[in-house]
Amino acid sequence: MTNNYPSRSLPHVGTFVAALVHAWADAGVEVAVAAPVPYFSPTTGALVLRDEGPAEHEPTVLRPPFPSFSNVTLAPGLSTARLSLWSFGRAVMRCAERMSFHPDVVYAHFLFPAAHAALRVGARRGVPVVGALGEADFGEWERQVGVRMAARTARALDAIVAVSEENALHCREQYDVAPDRIQVVPNAIDPERFHPIDRRAARERLGLTADRPIVAFLGSFIDRKGPLRVLEAISGLPDTAAVFLGAGPQTPEGERVLFAGRVPHDEVATWLSAANVFVLPTTAEGSPNAVIEAMACGLPVVSSDIPALRETTTPEAATLVPPTDVDAIREATRAILEDEERATRMSAAALALASGRSLAARAERIRVALAKVVAEHERAKH
Repeated sequence: MTNNYPSRSLPHVGTFVAALVHAWADAGVEVAVAAPVPYFSPTTGALVLRDEGPAEHEPTVLRPPFPSFSNVTLAPGLSTARLSLWSFGRAVMRCAERMSFHPDVVYAHFLFPAAHAALRVGARRGVPVVGALGEADFGEWERQVGVRMAARTARALDAIVAVSEENALHCREQYDVAPDRIQVVPNAIDPERFHPIDRRAARERLGLTADRPIVAFLGSFIDRKGPLRVLEAISGLPDTAAVFLGAGPQTPEGERVLFAGRVPHDEVATWLSAANVFVLPTTAEGSPNAVIEAMACGLPVVSSDIPALRETTTPEAATLVPPTDVDAIREATRAILEDEERATRMSAAALALASGRSLAARAERIRVALAKVVAEHERAKH
């Protein structure tokens, strides 16, 4: 269960969740996805009046529309978020009634709204519920619904799969979740999709200049991710340009921008491989898929000196800097672009690090954790 899953109109949304579902399906697990969508999509500006169904080649995916009341704070302790959670929960319950099989376990991606709603389904169906917590910032929902409600939801889960030690620590210290109910399983990539492509060949395929230094950015065009900080940083580097893969309100523009926009997920590796260095000055992350994908394509990384990135990278593969310090971002990028031997060493280290982050292995670790929860639940019933 998730509020973040690809559809025909939004095939790029929640691709990391879909990748996990596909990995389970490939391993023989029967999976059905409940992914309600708001009647009005702020992303497309369109009204959703009916279940538009899944994107191509998807397993069973139910996407009923529901009225969202957004997450607007009206007064201290009073927010429309609770109405949105109630509405999402009703849609999830409708999905549960339409499932073609009785599940052994409910796996919910993110604490809110999915895990909160999934607990109702688990109680109705008499099955355990596991929450996958990949939040970049728990504080956003805590401000909307309160820390107590967040803690109650987390403690009610039969188990938690956290994408980072930082997220696991938050659950232990802020929500008082028992350590033995939390397993840390970082995000991973599909090596068949993300692997190095010859840079010259990639640039030729994309119509990019052969010799100009190029920086790659991958992520939402929002301040937290920092696309405009990347653009400002490279403005001080001679002849350096950038490609920005994503979408959002902070769309980079100007002569340094070779491309800015969404690309099909299958083409991301080509765009990354066309670059000399990957730069992501994000201020908060759970477990950054974009960085892992860039490393799998053999790119040296410049990113943020925050816990999630220190867990994901090593000093041999990445230079970590304060994410809002544009001068530091610029100098770290310059150091890689101007030192070919260093860039080659970092590329090799990035590839070696990413090679241990297989999606199939991650899916199997989570499957084993789910099977353990199901077995414990069955023992408790008897």
